[in-house]
Amino acid sequence: MVMIADDLGFECLGAYGGESYKTPNLDRLARSGMMFRQHFGTPVCSPARAQMLTGRYSFRSGFIDISGRSGAAEGLDPRKEVTLAKVMKEAGYATAVTGKWHLGWGSRPTTGPAEFDRKQYRASSNIAACGFQEQYCFSGSHITYGEPVKGQYHPDLYQAWALRYLEGRRGKRRPFFMYYGLGLVHFDFDPTPLNPEGKKNDRKNFPYMVEYLDGQIGEFVAKLEETGLRANTLILFSSDNGCDGFKSKLNGREVVGGKSGMKDTGTWVPLLASWPGGVRAGSECDDLTDYTDFLPTVCEVGGAKVPGDRVIDGRSFVAQMRGEKVKGREWVYVQLTNKWFIREKKWKLRENGRVYDLSNTPFEEKRVEQKDETVEAREARKRLAGALVGLVAGEGASKRPAAGAKLSTKATVEKAELEVILSLVSVKGGPVMAEVVLKNRGKTEMRYGSVGEGLDVAMRVYDTKGEAMGKRDLAGKEQKIVEGEKRVRCLVDLSVLCGGLKAGTYSVTMECEVEGEEVKGKKRMVVERVAFVVGES
Repeated sequence: MVMIADDLGFECLGAYGGESYKTPNLDRLARSGMMFRQHFGTPVCSPARAQMLTGRYSFRSGFIDISGRSGAAEGLDPRKEVTLAKVMKEAGYATAVTGKWHLGWGSRPTTGPAEFDRKQYRASSNIAACGFQEQYCFSGSHITYGEPVKGQYHPDLYQAWALRYLEGRRGKRRPFFMYYGLGLVHFDFDPTPLNPEGKKNDRKNFPYMVEYLDGQIGEFVAKLEETGLRANTLILFSSDNGCDGFKSKLNGREVVGGKSGMKDTGTWVPLLASWPGGVRAGSECDDLTDYTDFLPTVCEVGGAKVPGDRVIDGRSFVAQMRGEKVKGREWVYVQLTNKWFIREKKWKLRENGRVYDLSNTPFEEKRVEQKDETVEAREARKRLAGALVGLVAGEGASKRPAAGAKLSTKATVEKAELEVILSLVSVKGGPVMAEVVLKNRGKTEMRYGSVGEGLDVAMRVYDTKGEAMGKRDLAGKEQKIVEGEKRVRCLVDLSVLCGGLKAGTYSVTMECEVEGEEVKGKKRMVVERVAFVVGES
């Protein structure tokens, strides 16, 4: 059972230290199994759901934003992606989905009031092609709530379908995989059956919405118990992204939900794993996890085969659920359009090259200026930049490198022999990353990053007409480049540098300038242009 709430930050749950909302059922679910302390979704909904179903980061499937926005994929393409539902179906599981989908409908959906009449429901061809044998979902980007009357309230309709599905599994030997995209607690912030007198789209309704969601979880778990399915069912409960700007109390301090943003408050979400006999009650895990981990985890539990013909970014956390001491993820990657971060437990690297100290997150993310970087911060930057190059090059769990472009050129400036290595790596739909390494092959020592004399390096990107689109000075702390050492290593997202890259052919140059007494003035070398192509997707 994969259950994903809509816009619920981890700070909303009492189990995590939340104090603003009533969540007794979710807290009980947490106590019955394992609570993951550092699980990350995405800033908005579609990318998280695509990652859960494919085990792959959003730039691989095209879901860099919500479906159809900002150049994101219109739908999850079952011809190109292998979904969790499909592999579970092939492993002998019955598959079902209800509630929120938001990954492309395919066929003509039911709209208007008829959408909430199960008898008039028109099934999505895309959902079926993605491997789900039974379905009842709403076609929009978020749920509309309807009347705040029990049984007429729209979240009740999908809950009723889910409970009927469980009833239909009673006594059957064939196992099932179900994905339940809960509609709560996304806007509009309408009244619930708990507060029917509330005003429409009033943020004061939010605590009641959280409480109602919690009640649905309790009702669902009770149904599993009643049907005799609970003992042999793994429940994974989470949320796609953080809260929508609500101020909540967490362990006595205020947290402001950061949905749609790149702070932890927009992406840090709960993850509860409950399975009597399979997950030790009352346990916690402090390892980093994200939605790409769901596919390999569910496959391992269910005996399904993880797709072996593509990069799978996720890592199974079954060992953690069993209480085994294993090395967890070292980082997670989060992207929204041309913004991204790669994050360890303490450090975060952003697309603009900035490093953040997360010692006090979610209350504060402290930006560390490059000139003020400690040894620890510099080492974190180096680790995260290296991890990002491997990620974009396709070196996920399957270690398959993607094609790239590489240019190496040498120039002699008096006694110094400078070698510039420029590498371009990308995957379809992902950022175009440029990695630059400078080597001193000569006998003369050079200084880099100094004021005035020394070595200055800049990168320029040009369009097909030869017009310069962007320039980046690759500045760094002053340092010596001695013979044979790789002393300068810089990672640049070219799409950010240029304010976006549309389909077309571009080129990059490196300009290196050395000034000082050893070279008798100023010398410049320009690396010959290397071309790269950005595809339509």
